Parts: sequence; C-alpha cells; structure tokens
Amino acid sequence: MGTRASITFEDAHNSFTIYQHWDGDPETIARNVERSKMFAWELPRFEASDFAAAYIAANKKQGGNIYIIQQQDSYDTQHDYLVTFYNGLQIKEII
Repeated sequence: MGTRASITFEDAHNSFTIYQHWDGDPETIARNVERSKMFAWELPRFEASDFAAAYIAANKKQGGNIYIIQQQDSYDTQHDYLVTFYNGLQIKEII
C-alpha cells in the first residue's frame, strides 16, 4: 500500500488539486515539485493550473498513480500539501 497524498496548487485566482496514490511522503513531494519546474513557467511566474499540469507531466509513472481530483475530502490520504508562490515557491503540509 502506498503513501497517498493530495497536492493543491494555489495562486491568487485559482487552485487545482491532484491525488498521488503512492510516494506521497514529504521528501518525495519536495523532489517532485522541484522536478516539475522544468515543465512550468519560469519562476517567479506561477500559475496554479500550469504548475499542476507540470507536476503531472514530470511525475506521472503510469495510469492511476497521479491524477486531477475535484474534492480532496473524498480521498483517504496520509498527507495533504499546499504549493504556492508567495515570496518564493512554498510547499506546506496541511494538518
């Protein structure tokens, strides 16, 4: 069984959430976010929709491991994260 996580990407106007079925521990999520930068707008430009798509492009390994969700509360996750860009790229675990 994997470490399930939700990751919400949020900017001043929108938020988009994805579900990651395994490898949702903090260290792996941080590496995945870093890897996503090569598929996203160059920072400091940060758009939630673009970065969420970049995260999927950079990290999706096969069907079912990473996908877009509408409501986080319908998934049984061990970790929930918020990725934003306010004075730098930030990853916060939501408790």
